[in-house]
Amino acid sequence: VAAVVILVVGAVFFLLSNLDSLVKTAIEEAGSKVAGVKVSVSSVKISLSDGTGTISGLTVGNPKGFKTPNAFALGAITLGIDTASVTKNPVVIKEISVAAPQVTYEMGDGGSNIDVIQKNVQAFAGGGSAAKSEPAAKGAEETKLIIDLLQLTGGKLTLATPLPGVPP
Repeated sequence: VAAVVILVVGAVFFLLSNLDSLVKTAIEEAGSKVAGVKVSVSSVKISLSDGTGTISGLTVGNPKGFKTPNAFALGAITLGIDTASVTKNPVVIKEISVAAPQVTYEMGDGGSNIDVIQKNVQAFAGGGSAAKSEPAAKGAEETKLIIDLLQLTGGKLTLATPLPGVPP
């Protein structure tokens, strides 16, 4: 019994002490697989006790055949959640802040870079959409979210496609 308790405590300690790097790796690996392009993150900082988290330096690369390095990049996403509401309905998110989002829209042979990434995500998801999803189980209540504050600051949109008659 003591060995099992020690094993469980050790596993919990390992997960909590490595949570930031585990989440960073999960975002990069799952994001790259789903989007079909390289997804990278500079850092992740999560505080379970405060209900806060920050993802910094998120970049979503461009598909093959596009000239610009990234389709999407951002400085940081910060999330603050009301920890008392996590097990309730609705879940209250105190704040979502997105700093310095940069989107680069580029045209190529198969449409835009954003279109190609969207097609990759849809193909990964089996071509389904929210409208085609399965209905909620009978009696199951949908979880609702309340977002108190949503901030987008320092955004930039770049059109990286030559316009007809305009020199590059």
